[in-house]
Amino acid sequence: MTDRKVRDLIFDVVLAAAVQGISAAIPFLRLPVISSIFSFIVTKVAGVLYEEMSRYVVFSLIDIRVGGERDTYKAAIVELKRVTAAPAASPEEINEAKQEFKRRLSALISLRP
Repeated sequence: MTDRKVRDLIFDVVLAAAVQGISAAIPFLRLPVISSIFSFIVTKVAGVLYEEMSRYVVFSLIDIRVGGERDTYKAAIVELKRVTAAPAASPEEINEAKQEFKRRLSALISLRP
């Protein structure tokens, strides 16, 4: 079972408990027709909120990850410029800075999940 399915099942259980709790607190909502309408409306609204919150969390996590990779990429640029501008830099140091730059750039543009 995927994480998404587990989250959906948990959401369904929590939503059902919330509807029961609200219905218990407000007896009017337990009337036959009112109960069905109330459950339908709460389920639809909560579903929209759940999807929007899920999307927000996913995009926030992507922003955090890319932000960290962007910072390390910028640091690699600074280091590469520093090493190549240094008159006493050895070919090994320059090559190492170039390789680090390539690794950081690769991590930034990677399409892996």
